[in-house]
Amino acid sequence: MTNLNVASLERETDHACDPGTDLGRQQLEHLDLLLDEHSIKSLTATGIRPGLRCLEIGAGSGSMARWMASRVQPEGSVVALDVETSQLEGGLGNVDVRRYDINHGVPGGPYDLIHARLVLMHLPRRRQLVNELVNALTPGGWLVLGEYLGPSLGAVDGPTVADCELFERVVGAAVEQSGKPRGTDFGWALDVDEVMGQAGLVHLHSERHMATTAGGTTGCLLYQNYVRQATPYLLDADIEQDEIDRFDRLMGDPRFRAWFFEFTSVRGQRPFA
Repeated sequence: MTNLNVASLERETDHACDPGTDLGRQQLEHLDLLLDEHSIKSLTATGIRPGLRCLEIGAGSGSMARWMASRVQPEGSVVALDVETSQLEGGLGNVDVRRYDINHGVPGGPYDLIHARLVLMHLPRRRQLVNELVNALTPGGWLVLGEYLGPSLGAVDGPTVADCELFERVVGAAVEQSGKPRGTDFGWALDVDEVMGQAGLVHLHSERHMATTAGGTTGCLLYQNYVRQATPYLLDADIEQDEIDRFDRLMGDPRFRAWFFEFTSVRGQRPFA
């Protein structure tokens, strides 16, 4: 049974997206479908194996924590952190779920493998946290960070030119109004490799993935989900409810295609000496 250790309950950042709601749960499901294969590829490249002690930050639905736990069992373990743990109950016995805000520092350690996906881009202390994460690694341990870059706001095709313009207007406003004012840095992905190197990691390796998404498929459904959660901010930004409703329908229209956020994954190893 998963062990729930309630630590810090205070959320230090204010995001439009709340994983404790139905929309938040759906958001996590979409993210898992889009990103798990890329995260698994990066984690596998570190040589994850039985017996390792791992830390998963911003565990979300728990999909990656459970995957890591299955690779390090029976002797290994995974500490899974998130400020909202309602989606993390149940799973493998070697997963220790903690309701915790990483802004308070890295709990426990040292760890052989630390993974965080779409976390540091939302935190103003991101550069300092990289140093703290590196210090929490064992000699030879690995840090793997995954972040979004963008969005490119590139509508590729749609029923009308007006639909493509609507997409770019609404998504652009969502980024500006519900993300950036709360400290989200959509350019952070470009800095991660350099910052990890400055923190002393070696054997650095970065990968990027970008693809188009069509209406009714996972990427567009995630765009739809983000905008639904950001609607109050959009209305404050002079986006009309009619435009939001049109956008919602467009994200289900298979005639529409757009580029999705570029996902960057960076891994690095702490030197043995």
